Amino acid sequence: MPEHRTRPPRHEDVAPVELEPGGGDVLLPGDLLEGRDIRDLDVVDRALTGLVVEECRIGTLRAGDADLGMLRVRDTVVDVLDAPVFRTPRSTWRSVVIRSGRIGSAEWYDSTFDDVRVIGAKLGFVNLRAATLRDVTFEDCTIEELDLGGVVADRVAFPGCRIHELSAAGSRLRDVDLRGADVAVVADAAALRGATVSEVQSALLATSFARALGVVVD
Repeated sequence: MPEHRTRPPRHEDVAPVELEPGGGDVLLPGDLLEGRDIRDLDVVDRALTGLVVEECRIGTLRAGDADLGMLRVRDTVVDVLDAPVFRTPRSTWRSVVIRSGRIGSAEWYDSTFDDVRVIGAKLGFVNLRAATLRDVTFEDCTIEELDLGGVVADRVAFPGCRIHELSAAGSRLRDVDLRGADVAVVADAAALRGATVSEVQSALLATSFARALGVVVD
């Protein structure tokens, strides 16, 4: 049998051009925000379900406690994302770069991520349950709790990340690369089928793997 090589995420260069400055001051649910260069977009506590953001560059996005369910973001760069609670369930993200940020709780469940990079962010609870992830990279991020329960993931990587707790019950993983991450706790090691870990990680997680197999470690 040929040796399987873990495929890395594939990312396009996201660099929106010919943007108009400003915009986003008056937004309603379902609005389209397109081709804008916005220094500071503040939607804190706003109800903006179904908002569409396309080909934009946003300096700082402040979105604490906003209702952004079914948000759609495409071909967009966000320099800083600031949200104690980021409510974006059932959202769609395609060709998006988040360059930094701080999120206390990211509610991304039932969402679709395609060609997405999250870089240098500090995240508390990341809820990606039942999400579809393809070509996704979390790079140099700190994540307290990462919930991948029920996800379908293909070509996902976590280089330079520190993850305190990882759970992936019921997930379908393919080419999910954990080798570059520091993972402290795995809730159900058997659920990592389809993921790639390093030899060092496999040794550190040996007890978790043994428990998943019903082996008593004494």
